[in-house]
Amino acid sequence: MASPARGVGGAGWRSSDRAAPSAFASDKGECDQLQGRRSARLSEERLELVDLRKLDVFVKIVEAGSLTRAAAQLSVAQSALSRKVREIEEQLGTALVYRNGRGVVLTETGQHFFERAKQLLRDSEAILVDIKNMTAAGNVTIGVPPSVTEIILPKLLAQVLLDFPDVRIKIVETFSGYVQEYLLNGQLDIGVLYETRRMPTLLGDELVVEEMYVVGPTGGPLEPGRPVSLTELTGISFVLPSRPHGLRVLIDDACAKAKVNLNVVVEINGLGTVKNLIRAGGVHAILPYSAVFNEVAAGLIAASPIVAPAISRRLRLATSNERPPSRATRQVAHLIRTQVNELVRNGFWHGQFAPAPLAGPAVLPVR
Repeated sequence: MASPARGVGGAGWRSSDRAAPSAFASDKGECDQLQGRRSARLSEERLELVDLRKLDVFVKIVEAGSLTRAAAQLSVAQSALSRKVREIEEQLGTALVYRNGRGVVLTETGQHFFERAKQLLRDSEAILVDIKNMTAAGNVTIGVPPSVTEIILPKLLAQVLLDFPDVRIKIVETFSGYVQEYLLNGQLDIGVLYETRRMPTLLGDELVVEEMYVVGPTGGPLEPGRPVSLTELTGISFVLPSRPHGLRVLIDDACAKAKVNLNVVVEINGLGTVKNLIRAGGVHAILPYSAVFNEVAAGLIAASPIVAPAISRRLRLATSNERPPSRATRQVAHLIRTQVNELVRNGFWHGQFAPAPLAGPAVLPVR
């Protein structure tokens, strides 16, 4: 037999069981005699029948370097650990360790058992992780700009509660610039944001390219639904967000190219206040249709698409590539994409539909 593979210092063990080779044989010669009456080859079937908890104890004893340290680490009596090892040997019908003057030493079979036990424990842990990941559960934090919360969130949250009851959603309603920042800082799992400058550390899919509308009070100077050009808007009072808000930058750039100066009488970043001012009469705004679809459907606000030139912006679904998304994050991201697609197809979200990428959600760099 080859020389012992690994030594384990510790207290002496003894065995009263003569039915099987024992871990508590007093020397290597006795152990060899016992093993000689049995096969040294450890069958896969017998190894797989051993309780995983016993395997874990055996591995911890070997890795601790002594029975005394293992007992202290596991907060159990040394006699209990000794009994576990004896039970494994009896079940396998072979000796795994013997005692010499330096402590306890693995036999050749014990060394093989030790390596296989470690592998089985790793495999069992991997199985548990895989199964846990198959079930969407845990917390998912989503950052969403105010202009899309009303059209996305109600149905999304209802669907998550129905399909994934173990998922807990946290919504951070903020502007796209902050959504981007929070993603980069790891404060968000998912971000729905309008395209800004390129961020290599963000991954995202394009959801929709949406057109801008001029929105105003019903009964105002604009005919609801009739396309209008930027030049037709010069005599109208506007409430717009202040710079550096992404929508304001987009509008200013379009107006500069068209050589149009809008009459901006109020600057407000809060969408709810903007819509209240429009309903009160006297001012108009430039917004995506998704931001006012409820009010338009209720006849509270009128909306007309802007053409010549059209003003559009891209909405993206993004994650950070600093950490891999959980299964819950992937499932919620898939729901968001699915719902946006349905809203576009059904006409509730006015824009150009962005087809899903072949590789699934969150694969394209945000620009």
